[in-house]
Amino acid sequence: MRYHTGMETPPTAAQEITSITTATAAYIKEHLGGWRWVILVIAIAWSGATVWLGIQNRWDDDGIGIVAFLPWIAILIYVGIVQSKIREQFWQQFAARLGFSYEKSGDPALERATRFQQGHSKKMSHVVAGERNGRPLRLFTYQYTVGSGKNSHTYYYTVVEFKVAGRFPHLYLDSRSNWDGAGKGVKIPLPSEFEKEFRLLAPKEYEIEALQIFTPDVLAYLLDTKLQYDVELVDQELLVIIGGLANTLEKLERDFATAINLFNRLAPVLDKMRFTEIKYHSPALG
Repeated sequence: MRYHTGMETPPTAAQEITSITTATAAYIKEHLGGWRWVILVIAIAWSGATVWLGIQNRWDDDGIGIVAFLPWIAILIYVGIVQSKIREQFWQQFAARLGFSYEKSGDPALERATRFQQGHSKKMSHVVAGERNGRPLRLFTYQYTVGSGKNSHTYYYTVVEFKVAGRFPHLYLDSRSNWDGAGKGVKIPLPSEFEKEFRLLAPKEYEIEALQIFTPDVLAYLLDTKLQYDVELVDQELLVIIGGLANTLEKLERDFATAINLFNRLAPVLDKMRFTEIKYHSPALG
């Protein structure tokens, strides 16, 4: 089984990737063979010799660490490049399975949802787009960073974005298991059994409408899925924002199915609602 890093030809059924980690290891094993063990031995010997020489010659501790770690940096870069190509092929295969289009990257600056307004170093990748039951939808990965240097932290998400007939101001259901401070608006009280699990945020005076959407049945469904994700509504879009990246086909299919099921529960209500019309929508959804 061969996992090409080049994307000149589409993946074949025989090359189906079900685990990015497994496929990455298989590629390295096939292309490096026994040399991967030689490389590891050289890296270990280099690091050991550097530390020994540094101690003998009283080198600066930081200098010893940098020089000793050089071969490992090279190894990590190589593995990262291979894994990036495998991930790209993984998403291409998923798009092909759905009959959807695939783009390697998207532009988060075109998005108005709260999640895309946070942090810096924003990156939207692996954009899979198509239709389900006549409705445009997109599935993609998204990351952004908050802070800088040693105090920085990068968040990773898998996002499913649907288009609906109704129009909405910003409504944000924040799962406390995935809480990272996203969402804006007034906190709306929820039934006591859900208060510890969710925060519902909406513009002032939209409490009734927000609770008509996020009913106890919907909240119970969200809890039953046991996924760490948030739900955001803005203008004519519903976004299901799932914490983390899918590294296996099983997880990606499960996350996508969960988002589809949630949307199917909400769509009849969302299509009928009309708030104050908002002129924005994601150009990517048409």
